[in-house]
Amino acid sequence: SPCQNGASCIKKVGRYFCECSTAHVGKNCHKKPDPCLSKPCANGGTCSPISSGSDYTCACAAGYTGKNCTAEPDPCLSKPCANGGTCSPISSGSDYTCACAAGYTGKNCTAASDHCSSKPCLNGGSCTSANNSYICTCALSHTGRNCEIHVDECSSSAERCQYGGTCQNLDGGYSCKCVAGYVGSSCEIAVDKCSRFPCENGGTCSNRGGDFVCQCPPTYTGKNCSQDVDECKTLFPCLHGGSCENVAGSYRCSCTANYQGSNCETGNYTCQCPSGFTGQNCQLGMDSCSAKPCKNGATCEPAGATFSCQCAVGYTGRYCENGCINRLIADIDECQPSNPCYNGGTCVNEEGAYSCQCSDGFTGKHCDLDVDHCWALPCLNGGTCKSSLFNYTCACPDNFSGINCHLDVDECKSNNSCSADQMCVNTYGGYKCSCKTGYYGENCTLALSTCDSSPCLNGGFCSNTEIGFSCVCPVGFAGKTCEKSFDACYDMPCQNGGTCTSTLSRTYTCSCREGFAGKHCEIGRYTDIRP
Repeated sequence: SPCQNGASCIKKVGRYFCECSTAHVGKNCHKKPDPCLSKPCANGGTCSPISSGSDYTCACAAGYTGKNCTAEPDPCLSKPCANGGTCSPISSGSDYTCACAAGYTGKNCTAASDHCSSKPCLNGGSCTSANNSYICTCALSHTGRNCEIHVDECSSSAERCQYGGTCQNLDGGYSCKCVAGYVGSSCEIAVDKCSRFPCENGGTCSNRGGDFVCQCPPTYTGKNCSQDVDECKTLFPCLHGGSCENVAGSYRCSCTANYQGSNCETGNYTCQCPSGFTGQNCQLGMDSCSAKPCKNGATCEPAGATFSCQCAVGYTGRYCENGCINRLIADIDECQPSNPCYNGGTCVNEEGAYSCQCSDGFTGKHCDLDVDHCWALPCLNGGTCKSSLFNYTCACPDNFSGINCHLDVDECKSNNSCSADQMCVNTYGGYKCSCKTGYYGENCTLALSTCDSSPCLNGGFCSNTEIGFSCVCPVGFAGKTCEKSFDACYDMPCQNGGTCTSTLSRTYTCSCREGFAGKHCEIGRYTDIRP
């Protein structure tokens, strides 16, 4: 039979036909059919028979897959979800959705989420969005992840309030309650305790340790220089037997006969000085050998206020004035023929010597030296002494006067440099420009503390400032002195859409929206994912 592969042969006149099975074709059923004739590759796919001839393969066009290119591709194969997002095909098969990781959003999770959109940073904190979270930069008065914790500035190691001031913690800051004598936000300014001129009788005032200290003139003492010093018991100023009487701020001398002056320092008298001393009052010690008392080549040896002469051979006597002439001792009158005493001095011949009795104002062996009336330093307070023939004069500095420069000059009655905003206060040896009552500072422009009168009402806390005072008011009050009462919800303290309700005690409560909590609804329910 010409029909192959089990085909049935049908004879006809002069010809035949083969009934082929479905697996073969051809006149004699000797060939397998072309699998691509039926165009099995859909959607533009290209069909290629397999070498055995009974099967085929499809080369699918882009976007299709499967045996016959009928299946749409998996939209997630290209991994379109970035930054760790999870891809899921949509039921239609041609699209997908991305489940983004925390911190990202968008179709393909490429946009970073704005973690600051819910305003999680409270109490003035600034928010910065990070890769998958946020960071709060808090004001100095708060801390915590959301700046929700109030910082107690008074508990830190820093010394907030100086000079013994007491630190009081406030919402968003602190204030200092200063001890007496200090003002300022940190009690750093010392009040001028000298502004009210506590030092009397020309005393000089200095601020020290929140109080004042008076430097008194020599004639007064006490904390305020109000106690008179008895100069008669401390200085003994009256000379030459004068009697002293104490008076306010000074003294008075009642001089004996023949003496005068504020200290009885001037008198008409002559002192006959003992050997070794000179001066109007015999106050000056002298070299006992300076007058060369030893005669005839003798050697003088000082012996305290006196001297001794070592005589040459052939001479004797206290001054070695006696020579041996034919065993007779002859005295020479040194006062003749010329007077060796100058300036009106009287020469007195003595055995083997002479002496000079000097006129007032002169001294020395030959009365050739002026008496130094400045030896006792009579000029006080820096005065310059100048000795004259019978007395002395004092050249006083500008801020003192009197015969001994002992009287203070009141500069406030003459020329001084105090401005119109200052008061002149005379001091011993000078003056001071002080601020008028109620002001202090270098230019007297700062007002003294006004918190002493407790101006802040309704429990407000008072702080001294350079221009007066300021009040920190409790919740529910306002105004310069906290005198105004107002709704505690006025400043809208509830955040994130919370509802504020005033209470009878002038405080408030916040009713928070779902998803928020805290006193001010400041805490949001979000996932804290830290890198």
